[in-house]
Amino acid sequence: TLVPLPQTDEKEAVAPADDPAAKEAPEEAPAPEEAVAPEDDAAGDPNAVPDDLELLDTFLATAYCQTGTTATGTYTTVGRTLAVNPYVIPYGTEVWLYLGDGTFAGDFIAEDTGSNMLANSNVIDIYMGEGSYHDCILWGAQHVNLYTTPAENAAE
Repeated sequence: TLVPLPQTDEKEAVAPADDPAAKEAPEEAPAPEEAVAPEDDAAGDPNAVPDDLELLDTFLATAYCQTGTTATGTYTTVGRTLAVNPYVIPYGTEVWLYLGDGTFAGDFIAEDTGSNMLANSNVIDIYMGEGSYHDCILWGAQHVNLYTTPAENAAE
């Protein structure tokens, strides 16, 4: 948080550097008042699930760093590519992921798949980027709530 510098009057005298009073610690400027968002205001909470989304299900989300062409012909892209079982989540579906504690994990497009997703319909795989092996290991396997729009849910 930036604290504004105290304003001085141009007519105010400035103590010389060798004056003992000038060597004392300067008086701290009062901290600016911080705006506090209402606790129950979902619009102010970046982790609040928007009202226009519906929970599809809870999935086990893993992460991968294999770069290349996806099952739908797109190129793997950080912050977009999600590998899914296309029989559970159709390709092209936009999804929003939230961790169990409500933290927003990102929004993605279902555009890839893998043998783990085909064998386990409750597993999804988030593309984390080339050279992100360490990040993938740190992510591990986490349960996420997967949301879609009602129109995409109806398309299933």
